[in-house]
Amino acid sequence: MNVLFVAHDWLTEGMSKYKRGIGVICVLVFIGWIVQKQSDARKQELDVIDSPMVHDVYIVDAGKLTPDVNYQQQFKIYQVTEVKDDRVTFKVGRYSYNKYRDIKRGIQLNQLMIDGYFSAMPETWTTKELLANFDSGALYEAHRPVDIFVMGGIVRQRPRLALSYHTDKPNQNNQRAIRFYQTGELEQARLEFEEAANEGDSWGQFNLAEMLRDSSGGKQDVERALYWFNKARQQGLERANTAYENLCAATVGCSN
Repeated sequence: MNVLFVAHDWLTEGMSKYKRGIGVICVLVFIGWIVQKQSDARKQELDVIDSPMVHDVYIVDAGKLTPDVNYQQQFKIYQVTEVKDDRVTFKVGRYSYNKYRDIKRGIQLNQLMIDGYFSAMPETWTTKELLANFDSGALYEAHRPVDIFVMGGIVRQRPRLALSYHTDKPNQNNQRAIRFYQTGELEQARLEFEEAANEGDSWGQFNLAEMLRDSSGGKQDVERALYWFNKARQQGLERANTAYENLCAATVGCSN
């Protein structure tokens, strides 16, 4: 017990003597944590911009797209609809938001899923324009959906998985995974699809690849998605061939 009392007294005395220094250290650690967090967020955004994919959501400060002395902050949603060669096509939100918190709130309230939210007129940027607009601040934020969500709001329809009930001998793991998927148990569905894929079932391979591509039931893994799309297309699954080619075209370093 005497040891505990001595340790307590020593700690109390040290805290009292050096509390100012400790406070400064705590503040510096906190600032460092914020800087690191911002750096990680920017790197993640750059990864999204470097390899654009369909359904990516960009928050764009439209006021900076046409530089003017009368600049006014004007946020809009741009959502990727097509990636082809070095060109990215978007559907553009009809509505403008003066404050970031308002556009964030709009995303969280699923406004992107409302009929008529997007203009019928698409807009296309080159990949160079994407990076230039990000550097200038016109492209304010870039987000890749996790499953169907960005910032907790729904930004896309859930992909409809291929069913293999029509085959003579449907793979049981694939069928079980489909049932899990339909009831929203995505992590379990992904595990079951992986079992089916490893057993050589082409539909299981295709379904697993879709979940890996779309961050459904876990983290996105484009490399593994390409691997399983390729495995499925090698078995003659035409949908897998199309999916592979589209994903490969949107992935840096991939070639058919």
